[in-house]
Amino acid sequence: MPDTGKQKANNISHGALLDLKAITAEHVDRFAKEGRGPVKGLPRKQHIQKSRNPFDKPSPGLVKRLAAEARNDAKRRRFDNDGGPTEEERREILKAKARKYEQIKKGDFSGLSQKEIEEAVIDFEKLEEFSDHSSDEDESAHPARLSWSDDEDDEDDDLAQVEYVDELGRTRTGTRKEAKEAGRIRGRNEPVELIPSGAENSAYAEVQQSKVIHGEQHVFPVYEPNPEVIKAKYRQAEEEARGHHYDSTKEVRVKGAGQYQFSLDEQRRAEQQAALKSQRRETELARAEAGRRGGQTAAQEARKKKLEGRKAMIEAKRIKLFGGEKEVHMLKVERKAREADEFLNTLQKEWEEQ
Repeated sequence: MPDTGKQKANNISHGALLDLKAITAEHVDRFAKEGRGPVKGLPRKQHIQKSRNPFDKPSPGLVKRLAAEARNDAKRRRFDNDGGPTEEERREILKAKARKYEQIKKGDFSGLSQKEIEEAVIDFEKLEEFSDHSSDEDESAHPARLSWSDDEDDEDDDLAQVEYVDELGRTRTGTRKEAKEAGRIRGRNEPVELIPSGAENSAYAEVQQSKVIHGEQHVFPVYEPNPEVIKAKYRQAEEEARGHHYDSTKEVRVKGAGQYQFSLDEQRRAEQQAALKSQRRETELARAEAGRRGGQTAAQEARKKKLEGRKAMIEAKRIKLFGGEKEVHMLKVERKAREADEFLNTLQKEWEEQ
């Protein structure tokens, strides 16, 4: 396969090569005058004067904002005054709905679509039965109720004297404002009837009387057991665990010298505990008696009494030997004086030797 690069090089004329060499020589001369050397691959510096006016610079994000505004304009719905049905068309629609309602009320479902038949779930017989606007009802039997508009907030209407029934059922005479307040309080205090009168056998009454929770619930009832039953269970558990409480084999530990194994029989264990209590009482009495004796035991107290008895016996023999207590006292005084003189003489000799 022939080399295309070599063919292109051979196609260049000799005059073109000379022109290129001349241009290169001019650049070399210019670089030499400027004190620079030609560098292969170095990009040229483009000296473009930039405007310092900030309003000449393009706004950042302008394209994105314009695109977002265009999308919003496309999504925005525009309602014209001429859009929608006219008053005549609305009146015709309402008349058609009224005719359809009367048709359904009579039980005639001809000409209705399947969707309209499924949506027609009104029980007109029950509706007439529980209607408050029955023609057979004597409206004069009901007491007249005061009626006023909530929009009448004028001061004159609020201060008008009217007769009303307060929250305690008393007929009072006062201002219209007081009557309104009493009506609100009486409405809050009246019990709410979950099942209306006459609807005891309806599906709504069955749902209200059922123990099954229907629909979404946020509060659930809490089971509160009988406290007496709980106390009885605790007592029974305590009675069952009492035997294990006194069983030393149930504990994994080293038993010391003072370890005491109680009987698992309750009667025998009570006798053992009574014996231990009596021994404890005797020990406490002995300790109290020792405290009164100055902390000495009974043996120490007996030895002390024995020594005092021997001293008294020796003193009696000495008195009898020397002829009376006076002579014994004089001998003791002389002996103490002699011992004092000997002690002083010893000190004097030691002082002289030093």
